[in-house]
Amino acid sequence: MSSLGDDIISPRFARLIWPIAPETFFSDVWEKQPLVVRRHDSNVYRDLLSIDEVDEALTTLNLSYPEIRLARVDQPPDPGDYTFPDGRIDPLAVTKLFRSGVTIVFDQIQRRLPSLAELCRDLESELGIAFQTNLYVTPPHAGGFKGHYDTHDVFVLQIAGSKQWELFESLVELPMPGQHGDDNGTPPSKATHRFRLHAGDLVYLPRGIHH
Repeated sequence: MSSLGDDIISPRFARLIWPIAPETFFSDVWEKQPLVVRRHDSNVYRDLLSIDEVDEALTTLNLSYPEIRLARVDQPPDPGDYTFPDGRIDPLAVTKLFRSGVTIVFDQIQRRLPSLAELCRDLESELGIAFQTNLYVTPPHAGGFKGHYDTHDVFVLQIAGSKQWELFESLVELPMPGQHGDDNGTPPSKATHRFRLHAGDLVYLPRGIHH
């Protein structure tokens, strides 16, 4: 797919990775190496999503498990700890657990938020590949997951706050779905990249990059 950007005009994707040109991205970055884009502007994603809209989604959209699930590096809470008997999310319980250090995961939230649905539709139309949006809300000084690699490429948009990242060499070069091997959270090497994402920044991770 390295030639994906050769013959298409992709205005939404161009805005997403600005100031990197799509031609440069597809020739030098796509499925080859991570990319960190620093914007020094916390308002870049203001029209896409805000932390207030995240709070509104949690408290008013009547979401059910696993549309929302909670994650923690050591031991994730049992879904019964934050859902009602019918599977609907209990926002108060989620908030209390968040304050204790768990990460809130909104799975495929583009199904519920029109701005993210539009983003995914535009990118799918422009690039010809499927997109979905997961949203992660992590309290300060906490982490939701052990180190791992994904079997799909990832674009991380930092909407609010900041997050420290470490990247490591690939355990498997461009793995396909189901090709997780023995990825057990242990970094395979010394970190190749260390950086902090701030609101407005973006990072692209080819599949297989341990993080």
